[in-house]
Amino acid sequence: MVLVERDRQLALLSHLLRGCPHDAGSVVVVSGPVAVGKTELLHTFCEKAAGAGIRFLGAAVPPARRHQPFGLLGRLLNGARTPYAQRVDAAVTDTRRTDGRVELLVREAVARVFLDLSAAEPLLIGVDDVHHADTESLQCLLHLARRLERSRIMLVLGDQDRTGSAHSELRNGLTPHVHCRQIRLGPLSRDGVVALLAHELDPRVAHRLAPGAFAATGGNPLLVRALAEDWQASAGSAGREPPFSLVVADRFAERVVNCLHRLEPEALALARAVAVRGEAPRTGREAAPAGTGGTGTRALTRLLEGSGLLHQGRYRHQAARAAVLGDLDSRDRAEPHRHTARTAHTVDDGTRRRATSRAAGLSAAEHRVGSLAAQGHSNRQIAERLCITVSTVEQHLTQVYRKLQVKRRTDLPVSLRLEEARGPAFPRSAVPQVRQTVCR
Repeated sequence: MVLVERDRQLALLSHLLRGCPHDAGSVVVVSGPVAVGKTELLHTFCEKAAGAGIRFLGAAVPPARRHQPFGLLGRLLNGARTPYAQRVDAAVTDTRRTDGRVELLVREAVARVFLDLSAAEPLLIGVDDVHHADTESLQCLLHLARRLERSRIMLVLGDQDRTGSAHSELRNGLTPHVHCRQIRLGPLSRDGVVALLAHELDPRVAHRLAPGAFAATGGNPLLVRALAEDWQASAGSAGREPPFSLVVADRFAERVVNCLHRLEPEALALARAVAVRGEAPRTGREAAPAGTGGTGTRALTRLLEGSGLLHQGRYRHQAARAAVLGDLDSRDRAEPHRHTARTAHTVDDGTRRRATSRAAGLSAAEHRVGSLAAQGHSNRQIAERLCITVSTVEQHLTQVYRKLQVKRRTDLPVSLRLEEARGPAFPRSAVPQVRQTVCR
């Protein structure tokens, strides 16, 4: 896996690791939005460390195991000598908790196991997706982390950006300690997108596609690679000339859905609501979408924008929005509509009257086309659904934009989106068609 714009972070990790054999232990938290390359950075670093006389214990935490007590510790010690694993098993058996915390004697016993392991050879412990860790393992790791300053252990944790109090214990528990470092990963810059594409494509093609790729992904490396794969797939089609422009197709849509399901539940709920509504709530007059659990909508929106999925509260690319809609089943898709319909009553009467008077100038055909466009349907999908030509769809949309005084389909008012909520749901069969989009 090629890493772009990560040399500085790798150099810092390597520098800290060199101090490990000399009783200069450390803790590093690698954090950032979803799919910006935290896992790739950890894997690359740990592979390099494996050949440097360092013992490595590593584990990734699957979300399904987050409620298994001491599950992370068990996975870490799968690679340790049996007596050490047995000592941890004995320590955590019949564990008692005080005020929800693992008792001190147990945390100390677990920490001593890792410290004894490092006596024979320096130890590198890597945990990816620590935000999914079970509470008991996390408390034990935090206890160990506080004792590492004069040890032969380096602890590296991969943590995804979240909101609210989720695993605030990790952030608050490590911040005061001078031997704890934070490495922050963000999306790639425009130059970084060019460099990543150039690893996959001809450099001339990479430079040509990079502006559109950055606009569609915000620099998210996972999505940029997907666009390179889509272009290669199109270029490799029999009897076709390589496309001149960016191709946004199946791989991109798949990776968007992949990002979606890595999000915390509140962010996932907002991402789905934005796909249905067309944009994130912007004012206090709009209630938070269902499923966001009271977490601030602005904070969740910033989280999604940081991942490259959204820009200014809207999906960066209609294919991303269509992929999210396609991932919803009919029940999930209807819920944001019902919530929007309920909360629409909180908007003041003057705003509602203005939206209604604007929509009143549309013909029936324009309203049908506008409703489907507001839901993320492509012009070709709308044409097939309404049995009209793509040219006719374009003509209707021109009139819709003019009459409603908007510039793009994501600006279409809520009234049009609610009209679609009363009609047929977004068809799953239509999603592959919207995925084959060529940006011009």
